Amino acid sequence: MTVYASKPEINVREKLKELDYSHVPYEKMPKGTVVDVQQTRFDTRLNIDHGGVLSYYAFTDLNIVMYPKSINSKFYLTGDVVSGERKNPNGGPSFSYYIESGARQFGPHDASNHTATWQLNNNSFVSVDDLINDAFTTGASNSRFLTKTYHGSVFFEPKTTNQVTFQLGFHGLNTFDVNRNDYTGGIYGNGWTTLTVMEIL
Repeated sequence: MTVYASKPEINVREKLKELDYSHVPYEKMPKGTVVDVQQTRFDTRLNIDHGGVLSYYAFTDLNIVMYPKSINSKFYLTGDVVSGERKNPNGGPSFSYYIESGARQFGPHDASNHTATWQLNNNSFVSVDDLINDAFTTGASNSRFLTKTYHGSVFFEPKTTNQVTFQLGFHGLNTFDVNRNDYTGGIYGNGWTTLTVMEIL
């Protein structure tokens, strides 16, 4: 006796229409996929003075709070810090993060060519000392009008799915201007300091 078996035809085009592309599971995404991007910026004019004590000042207007999609997520941070040229920071801009109320973690820095204690321990992506003074110009105190921007980036791997707060700040010994140069009589030289965080699977 001959037996005939049959199965319903599958319309591939209709099945593709049923897929929900806006809700692809994170575990199905290719490695290296960016799943979240956040940016914040502030233009508050700051003059930070640590008075010779090595410490960290977090720019409180620059917090980015994220909840990692995966415990293996990596976070790529970039930052631009507007500053002046007349201070003596003995330090520089620095990335950090903390998990809920946990201890602060700093971004890696290269101390291979540093000899001073503050340079070895300041956790900054740029270690700055003895910036330009008035001797470089024929006009008295012209250096106070100079403005510059420091740019840095770092990868963090918090290894958690709990709340993570990312920050950008200043880690050093002495004085550092933010969003301004040393000229206090006007708005010239003002700028925006920014922090961008990308979560990558």
